[in-house]
Amino acid sequence: MLKIKNLKKSFNGIKVLKNINLEVEKGERIVIIGPSGSGKSTLLRCINRMTNPTSGFIYFNDILLTNENITEYRQKIGMVFQTFNLFNNLTVLNNIILAPVKLGLMTEQDAKKKACEYLKKINLIDKINVYPQSLSGGERQRVAIIRTLMTNPEIILFDEPTSALDPEMVKEVQELMLKLAADGMTMIIVTHEVSFVKKVATKIIFLDEGKIVCSGTYQDLINSDNETVKLFLSNIK
Repeated sequence: MLKIKNLKKSFNGIKVLKNINLEVEKGERIVIIGPSGSGKSTLLRCINRMTNPTSGFIYFNDILLTNENITEYRQKIGMVFQTFNLFNNLTVLNNIILAPVKLGLMTEQDAKKKACEYLKKINLIDKINVYPQSLSGGERQRVAIIRTLMTNPEIILFDEPTSALDPEMVKEVQELMLKLAADGMTMIIVTHEVSFVKKVATKIIFLDEGKIVCSGTYQDLINSDNETVKLFLSNIK
């Protein structure tokens, strides 16, 4: 489904990603962990082409991604940020329907109907006409996830989706993500929430200094001979 070959990214001569090779199959939930500054968010941004790789190739459904076809590609791969990125001047409903209507994926009437269905599923239908400032952090992040689902993506990238939330709000966002996983959504997730990683990950990628140093199940990483991996896992919960 998604294939990354020899991906490299440098900023001002500093190598942030070093020869990343990764394949993601339909229905997989890949979780990327590693120390701060290891290149996790940069990798997601390269996959979404919010940042152009310095070199290397990204294939989606066997099609090489280029600057020419990136607009069509972005309709198939959603991204959820840690800071929500909702428009504060738009209501919850208008935030959710903006992209599918603007991109011509559905009529405004159909988009509103679908948005209501999603909001009912996550018990936020009563918030449909309020503005983001009136929502809790957990509610805003759930709205952001619903907004991403509206374009019917094949993959969703999550960049630390709970890191900006108070502890009591983390659970409601994680529960929605687990529902998506149960429904077969392909996901690539950057997070430090190990308890959540154990529940959701089909494969874990450990990134350090811009390189994949270990990959496998959580138990594979626990049993790794790599001291950096073992130390990292022992210091997070």
